[in-house]
Amino acid sequence: MSKSKSRLIVILLVVAGASAVATWLAWRSLHVIVLSREEIQRAVEKKFPIEKRDLIVSVSFSNPAVRLEEGSDRIGLAASVDARLIGAKAVSGRLELDGRIEYDPAKGELYLTDPQIRQMEIAGLGERETGLAKSLASLVLAASLDRVTLYRLSEKRPKEVEAKRRVKSVKVTSGHVEIQLE
Repeated sequence: MSKSKSRLIVILLVVAGASAVATWLAWRSLHVIVLSREEIQRAVEKKFPIEKRDLIVSVSFSNPAVRLEEGSDRIGLAASVDARLIGAKAVSGRLELDGRIEYDPAKGELYLTDPQIRQMEIAGLGERETGLAKSLASLVLAASLDRVTLYRLSEKRPKEVEAKRRVKSVKVTSGHVEIQLE
């Protein structure tokens, strides 16, 4: 085979490869919405503070910080917590939890579900009291933060309006959230 034919074949292979990559990128941009941690953070901040009051306890969650950790399929959330149990002194601290991310097609919302406490620091409490506080916080979390909205697909962004009806899956990956469309 001559040098000119070899060069032509190499050029055609490079062009075909570049075309395949460009086609894949175009398809991906039409079939995947990528949300950064910052986008989710802005949406979550609008939902806080979250307050829960009943006959025996009053709890407030504020100052949320969204965490998307590499290698985890769960979304993390840290928040300040202020709590008061009837007959006890008020306590404050920081809570770190994570949960699954799910999608509600009727509302076009991503929400947190199955929140699990990963770390809790409450000033002035010993180990025994912290364990009790963690148990109480788990109950309050189930009532307060399960299904808290993390992000709502926008009615102002054409791609997101169309996507609302075509969501196939939602996953946390590589420090962002990917919404896979059909």
